[in-house]
Amino acid sequence: MRRDDEHKLLVAEIILDRVLRAGDTALVDLRYTSDPGADSSYADRSFVRTLRDYVLEVEFHPDAMPVRCHGFSRSEPGGPDVDTGELWIGTTASVHLVVREAQAGVVYGIKWEWE
Repeated sequence: MRRDDEHKLLVAEIILDRVLRAGDTALVDLRYTSDPGADSSYADRSFVRTLRDYVLEVEFHPDAMPVRCHGFSRSEPGGPDVDTGELWIGTTASVHLVVREAQAGVVYGIKWEWE
């Protein structure tokens, strides 16, 4: 795993316990915890290869819940965010985004508003 704090990037190579053949599937659970008190308003990811299904979940501290969350995508670096709709914040203080056929190079994410 490599971090580039200047560009706010994290790159991880995930090595599975077997080689996948065409049609095989694997579930990967990657957790990232931001620093307490960090000024954050979004979480996003992009991929080198197309993914069949991608789920992004953001968990908030119960005492620090945002007022609104939206899904978004961005098709090119530095390009505009395309709003994919408001997301429901559950009673578990979490919100999630599901993307079918997440395309390589496209950024998918969740952004939130504190006020």
